[in-house]
Amino acid sequence: MESGLEAGLVGAVRQALTVLAAVGDDGEAALRRVFGHVFAGMAAARGLMAPADLFPVLDDGDWADRVAWPDWAAVAVDAPGAAYEALLDLPAGHRRKTSGSYYTPAPLVDALLDRVLAPVLDRAAHSADPVAALSAIRVLDPACGAGHFLLAAGRRIAVRLRRAGRADDAFALAAACLAGVDLDPLAVDLTRAALRLEAGRPVESRILCGDALLGLIDGGVLERGLPDEAFDLRAGDDPVVARALARRNRAEAPPVQAGDRWGAAADAYVAAFVMAKRPGVPVPTNATLAAALARAPLDPAVAAAVAAARPLHWPLAFPEVMARGGFDAVLCNPPWERIKLQEVEFFAGQAGDLAGPGTKAARSRGIAALRQAAPDSAERTLSAAYDAAKGRAEALSAFVRLDPAAGGRFPLTGRGDVNTYALFAELVDRLTGPGGRAGLIVPSGIATDVTTAPFFADLLARGRLAELLDFENRAGLFPAVDSRFKFCLLTLAAGSAAAHFAFFLQDPAEAADVTRRFILSPAAIARLNPNSHTVPVFRTAADAALVGRIQARVPVLLDRTRAGGNPWGLGFLRLFDMSNDSASFRPGDDGGEDLLPLYEAKMLHQFDHRWAGFANGRAVEPGPALKADPAWEPAPRYRIAATAVAARLRAQDWTRDWLPAFRGIGRATDERTLIATVLPRAGVGNSAPVILAPGMAPLRLACLIANMNSLVADYCARTKVNGANLNFFLVEQFPLLPPDFYGAAEIGFLRPRLLELFYTSEGLRGFARDLGHDGLPFGFDEGRRALLRAELDAFFAHAYGLTRDELGHILDAAPPSESFRVLKEKEIRRFGDYRTARLVLAAFDRSAQAPVEMVTL
Repeated sequence: MESGLEAGLVGAVRQALTVLAAVGDDGEAALRRVFGHVFAGMAAARGLMAPADLFPVLDDGDWADRVAWPDWAAVAVDAPGAAYEALLDLPAGHRRKTSGSYYTPAPLVDALLDRVLAPVLDRAAHSADPVAALSAIRVLDPACGAGHFLLAAGRRIAVRLRRAGRADDAFALAAACLAGVDLDPLAVDLTRAALRLEAGRPVESRILCGDALLGLIDGGVLERGLPDEAFDLRAGDDPVVARALARRNRAEAPPVQAGDRWGAAADAYVAAFVMAKRPGVPVPTNATLAAALARAPLDPAVAAAVAAARPLHWPLAFPEVMARGGFDAVLCNPPWERIKLQEVEFFAGQAGDLAGPGTKAARSRGIAALRQAAPDSAERTLSAAYDAAKGRAEALSAFVRLDPAAGGRFPLTGRGDVNTYALFAELVDRLTGPGGRAGLIVPSGIATDVTTAPFFADLLARGRLAELLDFENRAGLFPAVDSRFKFCLLTLAAGSAAAHFAFFLQDPAEAADVTRRFILSPAAIARLNPNSHTVPVFRTAADAALVGRIQARVPVLLDRTRAGGNPWGLGFLRLFDMSNDSASFRPGDDGGEDLLPLYEAKMLHQFDHRWAGFANGRAVEPGPALKADPAWEPAPRYRIAATAVAARLRAQDWTRDWLPAFRGIGRATDERTLIATVLPRAGVGNSAPVILAPGMAPLRLACLIANMNSLVADYCARTKVNGANLNFFLVEQFPLLPPDFYGAAEIGFLRPRLLELFYTSEGLRGFARDLGHDGLPFGFDEGRRALLRAELDAFFAHAYGLTRDELGHILDAAPPSESFRVLKEKEIRRFGDYRTARLVLAAFDRSAQAPVEMVTL
């Protein structure tokens, strides 16, 4: 933060709000009074304009005398905006939680400006008339908050103007280049005030209050008329009224031509989505749109709904810029929030029992109880507010999900569990002019999640992606965000044939390290992740090169882009959903003979179906004595009817007495990411997806599970996982050896080792028989198992074509690669050395000449 903040501005603002709250003045009005006083003090210290010309609030009380204000001359111009955004988590209203907004630290602002604005300024500065070219630049922040991006951009433009000879009015001239949009009226006023204060006088920048995502970007959409989705039933709607409106709208002809002045009709279009469908509410239909285009005034209730929703129609808000194709530079740190109303966050500070950690079912009962409260009670008022907020969220969701054929603005990101950051990314791309550049600070899921994959693939296909710098928040760049959260600086520019990438950064300065940067073309990304075209998450250029070599030799598990791309004939199955199927669960200690255990992910590990059991509702790892007993099986938290298990497996043509499964939760920073094993025939929760390949020989399927547990497969998997969930689309794209790799020699080596590792209890006797073994379970000796697993890791390293140096890199590369750092540190604490690396490299050396003839059993 700036020196002014360090001098105590945030503390002073908090103190001022406390003083005002004590006399009954709080909320938006109190914030405006406080910041009005702040800007008045800063203006006076600088001998500038009257406070009323700076910020639209005049103070009229002596409350400010009871606050310890900082030295106004020492407070930086951007400090009030930073203070405001630092205070967004105030209890009254929970602004941060409901807006998804976060203050962007200066290093990230500068890094984005270097990549987006600097090239645009360079081009203008080298033109024949630099002042004219610089003055013609148009810079946009469509989620500007308190204006820190715009203020920083204006300063950079002003520097270039001074170099070109405009010293006296450089910032005022630069401010005319700036445009911003935000849904928060106070944030808009703070931005305007900061720009005026920096210039020392009123400036011509265009900072608007509006919803950048809600509104039309093409007036021609009106000619298609209102879609049926505008009248879908939402929270608080009357179903009879909603159906009647939909019928009436379909019976009315859509407008014939939008014409030039279509703002009122566009407002009516949006109002049809956001207005409640109840008796007496004049919800617009196609006839309303036609009348508005004919200059008929909107009904006052419709106008009020539009004023509350604040839609922004881009061609009308910025006609000159949109007419020339878009902005020269777009900068944005948009809200990171799901559109779907989050109940816990909504009720935070308002209804503690509904905002607590209880179940969704209990919360639903509590919400229903609010609706039954007395008409004039606080509970009933809260219920109405909840319905209104939920209805608006559902309306926005319907609007952004519209099919492009019906006028939808977000064909690539308006899908799945829609997040506003993805919508802003698509909007920013569309608002950037043909020769312009854009930069966003968004969660890294923009490049790695399946829901945003169509948008990211489109960027690649059009040559729009210039650079992606991925950050972990471990250094606290965003103090209010979890330290494990990952976000990125995404830079867009036309004509980018290949994009630059760097991952796992913690400071923008690390992006200059050439060992951490690499280039991937769209074709390379398609080879690495053929199904989703999402970007692999490589820690270094060396990792990118090694995985590229591996995947040139070993295909992905399931390639949906080509015929024969599923040689295993496999599918994934979430056998039982822990929420939706919970009514069928019985307590774990129910001893009914017709009940089977319900396995959960935390009960299994690599080659081990007895990793943990439940006691008093918590997962507990057993001691060596229990694991040595072949009759011991872990106690589940729940049980389920055997008939229910049989019915679901029968539907998948699975008849065997065992189930291959993997943990559906795994991070790239965990001890191991890809964890798979074989389970006895049982119920399995959705956290441990089942792998089914009914037509595959059991021994080959066991080989696949062993391959999944190998270090080399885990290493490759880590480059494709950017969160905590091992979704099916990720697992499908892990490079795993095909079934025809396993010939007689390979199977001869693997079979005895797999039997000894998997078959440690009576529960897997059926599995052992399917592998041709009818003897007793093998003893669970940890030291012996470590040797066996090392031999398997060495075997698969040879099978993947690794050199010893490449295997050494996977096991123990120097930072920032260090894929298995957590495993290494754990083993050093426990054994005094990195046991896995020592055993695996020794096994690799022994088998260098004959990889399937290692240690005799």
